[in-house]
Amino acid sequence: MQAKYVYLFELDSVRNSDDEIAAAQQALYDEIVTHGNIVVMTYNQLADSCGFFRLLTNDEYYQNLLQLFEGGRIRISQFSDIRTISQYLQDSVDEDRQFYYSALPLKFTQKRLLALVRRSLSCSDLSEIRKYLPGGTGTDEELLDLFVEVLPQEDHTFQLKFRSKDEICELRRIMQSLYDFLHIILQLSSNPAIYLSPRDPEELRGLRMHDILEMVMHLDWTEEDPLRQPAFRIIQSLLEKGKDNRSIYLRQLKVLAEDPRQNRQVLQHAEAIIDLCYNYTMEISICNTSKRYNVSELQNRDAPKPTFQKDFQRRLKEYWHNGDHADQRFLQKETDTIHDFKKEIPDFGNAVRLLHYETKEAETPSEEIQRYEYREKERQEDQKKHLLSMIHRQLRSCLYCFLIACGIELLFNGLEDQISLPIHDTIMNILKTILLLIASEYFSVGLQALFPDREILSLSEALGGTVTLIRDARFIRKIHPEEIPAENLQAESAATAVPIDYVRSKALKSYVSFCREQPELFRQNPDCQLADVFSSAVQKNLVRSEELYHYRFGRIYASPFNTLLVDPIQGQQEQYYPYERVLPTAGDGVVIVPVHAGKLILLNQYRHALQDRQYCFPRGFAEPNQTPEENVRRELAEELHAVPVSEPVCLGRIAPDSGLTSRLTAVYLVQIDHYEVKTGYEGIHDVRECTPEQLKAMIREKELTDGYTIGAFTQYLLQETSAEETAEQA
Repeated sequence: MQAKYVYLFELDSVRNSDDEIAAAQQALYDEIVTHGNIVVMTYNQLADSCGFFRLLTNDEYYQNLLQLFEGGRIRISQFSDIRTISQYLQDSVDEDRQFYYSALPLKFTQKRLLALVRRSLSCSDLSEIRKYLPGGTGTDEELLDLFVEVLPQEDHTFQLKFRSKDEICELRRIMQSLYDFLHIILQLSSNPAIYLSPRDPEELRGLRMHDILEMVMHLDWTEEDPLRQPAFRIIQSLLEKGKDNRSIYLRQLKVLAEDPRQNRQVLQHAEAIIDLCYNYTMEISICNTSKRYNVSELQNRDAPKPTFQKDFQRRLKEYWHNGDHADQRFLQKETDTIHDFKKEIPDFGNAVRLLHYETKEAETPSEEIQRYEYREKERQEDQKKHLLSMIHRQLRSCLYCFLIACGIELLFNGLEDQISLPIHDTIMNILKTILLLIASEYFSVGLQALFPDREILSLSEALGGTVTLIRDARFIRKIHPEEIPAENLQAESAATAVPIDYVRSKALKSYVSFCREQPELFRQNPDCQLADVFSSAVQKNLVRSEELYHYRFGRIYASPFNTLLVDPIQGQQEQYYPYERVLPTAGDGVVIVPVHAGKLILLNQYRHALQDRQYCFPRGFAEPNQTPEENVRRELAEELHAVPVSEPVCLGRIAPDSGLTSRLTAVYLVQIDHYEVKTGYEGIHDVRECTPEQLKAMIREKELTDGYTIGAFTQYLLQETSAEETAEQA
């Protein structure tokens, strides 16, 4: 009998109240034991689901779950080019991500702890974590420093938040939990049989998270709910920021929750809708899961969606619970504490024992994927009959084994009557029993070898298994299949699995995302043709080139000021070569020509790249969301404590190093009536005032070499010449 692939919404990582954790564990148990299905989990569920995390960190339940993985009852769906759960976790703890952790006792602001987790996974080495466990060699001071939080400030500086020494015991407990979890993750990552290949991305067009959110907001809602439309407006405002990243939505909702003018319950309702849409996206992304709605309704946005709407409204009602305990379930603050789960956990040993009676096989990809409700009661009854049949066969095998033992007993008794030995009766009985057991064992093992297709047990197996078989038969008889009514049970065409045959570097992944976000920076030109990085074949070729020639393609580095790209340039015969360029992260920046009492002001400033001082005009990077004029005023205030006496005049733009940077810096002429020398600020040593003729002499004598200043000075001279010519004509 074939099993269905099933995705469980209950195992979502954000469901972390005790009731939700208990419901998740029960749902996992029921699907495997009662329904006989194969549960397919996403990386997010496995790595950060509270319901699953509590099982993995308990040794008894972990051993049972490991057998369920190995027996094929629980599988993991791969995604994108991420092959293993270890690789997924390494991506989540990347220094550039702001991943929201629900079950794992981690925060994205704990940079040193995340780096330790990343090292441990990439090297498959937990020895560094082990020294921080209770009784380890790591000092309290080292442990506290490991948990320091790095909080970025608006001025690009960082504030450090330290833990108290009173928390040392709790921190070591956290490290023990992390150690146990990572040990399990490394074991699961080394077993390729538990993974399912990801679905073809082409089949997911129009079915991403933002697509599902927009469909939900346009459903034909019949029941009135005062929270729904305000929640939809919140979601609509976040769509551009979050798009397909749920962590961004959740963080933005928490930011809004800090505003007292916002209705907290509306934000919580919005989070519930976002969570459900995320889970629908995950379910659809997995190859060939059996769903409770017709996916074909979602493939046409304008088509009616009766089955999807009914299923979504049912799930939303169950998940929202009319807002009961919403403060404990939604808009929760991120925490790195370990929550003690005290509810009873289902006995997954039952599921493990069922593996001995039947090996589940998933539906072949060539078949249609039936709805979850399709013949569900009949399937459960068939499952129950099949398991009982297997148990009865093994019980018959036990009976045969006992009959063999009885036959050998009669044979021994006959021989005993024929042979009289001068041995005490007690000793004789002991010897007879031992010989009986040995003979029965060897005889039954011999039958196993002669008839390998027959389920013949050895005597020891029969003696040890009879009680278990009877107990399991009683357990299975208590299962009562229930019919799940449904209408319009339309089957779904089987999805196409695309095995992962290459893994992109972090820099290349970031580059592809950057190309998609800012296409204006990647315009094609026949003189220098960029590779089509949206093509999977091209990406595979780029990975090959990186491995062959030690190239590094992608977005290599990004700070608030500069972004370093290595563009893949199309050569001949599908060959690619790297071309570096530096982009201004927040904008092109400005260079200022300050004039005070008719003289130009130059800074004598230390430049780190040159490892020397240099005379130059004030200049600076752009700040996000600031106009060039605002950047001019800010730079003047920071470097000269000066304020323009009139509006800054734009003289033009200059590109001081077009071979490396795309920066087109705006040149501004500014009149000031006073300034102060800020010695020591950003390497400023002193200030020089000079006339245009003196500045020309400095350039001639190579005392002034700064390209920005020379270019800006040229713009200034042209402006002065133009003004004089205009005056003469007048």
